[in-house]
Amino acid sequence: MIVRTRFSERGQTRRAIAQELRRKGIDGEVAEEALAQVDDADEAGAAVEVARKKLRQTASLDRPVRIRRALGALGRKGYSSGVAMQAIQSVLAEEPAIPDDGGSTEDDLGDTGPGDDWI
Repeated sequence: MIVRTRFSERGQTRRAIAQELRRKGIDGEVAEEALAQVDDADEAGAAVEVARKKLRQTASLDRPVRIRRALGALGRKGYSSGVAMQAIQSVLAEEPAIPDDGGSTEDDLGDTGPGDDWI
């Protein structure tokens, strides 16, 4: 029951759940059997969901900040950096591309007020 709830509700990895089971004094063989309920594909899918949630929450921030925060969230749940980056890249690939026209507009420069004619 611990494995199912920690994985499905909290998005924790097998590694993080295994640590919790050890802290609770659960026998290693029993823990291994329980952890067998979750496989690599399940974990990868859960990582994508955690990344999707965090990237949605940080949509207004710069891309490097969003990636850093998503990596932190995934790392705290026990995902390796490789799995975390794959999940983040997958979610970012789903997002619509932001067109870059290469030119600046008045909005890019900010509001120019009186006396700023030289800008």
